[in-house]
Formats: sequence, C-alpha cells, structure tokens
Amino acid sequence: MNLLRISIIPLVVFLSFFSAEGKSDSLWVKPAIIWGSYFSENFALPGYCLNVEKTLRIHGLNSFALDGGTGGVFANPFYDAYFLYLGLSGRHNYLNNMFVDISCNIGYQHLFNAQKTYEVENNRIVEQPNYGYPMAILYVPLGIGYNFQPTLKIPLQLRLAAGVVVEYPTNWWVMTHWAYQIGIGVPLPLGGHR
Repeated sequence: MNLLRISIIPLVVFLSFFSAEGKSDSLWVKPAIIWGSYFSENFALPGYCLNVEKTLRIHGLNSFALDGGTGGVFANPFYDAYFLYLGLSGRHNYLNNMFVDISCNIGYQHLFNAQKTYEVENNRIVEQPNYGYPMAILYVPLGIGYNFQPTLKIPLQLRLAAGVVVEYPTNWWVMTHWAYQIGIGVPLPLGGHR
C-alpha cells in the first residue's frame, strides 16, 4: 500500500482551505506554511508527516495557528499506519529568529497489517483482505525551530519537535508512545494579507 499516495488528497484539501485569500477582517492574518517532516514513532519506526499551518492571530511575539496534517509510519514487519489530524498550535518567536511551539492535534489513524494475513476456512489456509484497524489519536508535540526569512531572506523554517501520541483502541486499550519530527516549512505565496 502506498501511504504517500493516500496522503496527497487530504493535503490538497488542507492546502485549498488554508491558502484561501484572506480579507482585512478575516481571521487569517498571514499566508499558510506547508511543512514536510520526517516523523518517527517510538524513536525507531520511520515515517513522514505533511501538514499545513495557517496563522489565526498574532500578539507581539506570540502567534496561534490552525494545523492540518497527514502522514504515515512504516513499522514492517508488523504494520503500516496512515493518519490524518487537525489541531491548534501556539508559538513564541524570539528576536534571534528562533521559536518554540506546542500543538494539540486530534485525528484518525488506520493501521494495516504489513504482511499478508491468513485464516483457516474449511481446513484450508485462505488469505484474508487487509482492511486494517481504525483508531482515534491525540498528538501533542513540543517544537523548537529557526526562521531563515528575516536575516538570510530565504523563505524557509527548520523545526525539531518531540511529543506524545495517544491511540485508542489498541487491542481495546489506550496506548501512549513517543514520537518526533524534523522538518522544513515553506510559506505559500497565496492567502492572507501582508
């Protein structure tokens, strides 16, 4: 299953919504930023995250944003996971172009068996369809980053984040584990007023 291909559709939906042209009385105050990140669960299972961030409000060096994302984790030989989320984040910018942020994201995750699954039917081994397992997720990362735009005039941001992922149900239990991201963000040329 090509998880990256599945991620394109929700990413395009987030992009079209978040890059809508803002008016002077709109909530949107800045153009959206699109992020591409390496994402890892339990600091060992590789994956990716694609998300769009849209600033809602700025108060001095602090800002608040709406965040929508999609991604996947490749945990062969056990499972592959696809996720989709929406959340809010807060950021504090420092005068030296560094920033720290925290996000609270809720969403949907679907686990697929990474290997073929079989079952015995009428004394025969039969391959079963891989429908996977749906679950709800909560992802709360704390990030630190650097904005290259003010000093180097490069429209690029770098961010490293670590946080906790809560999944339910996992074998009918709540499962909590660590995750981290390292990624780059690029402001979109559309949307918002400057």
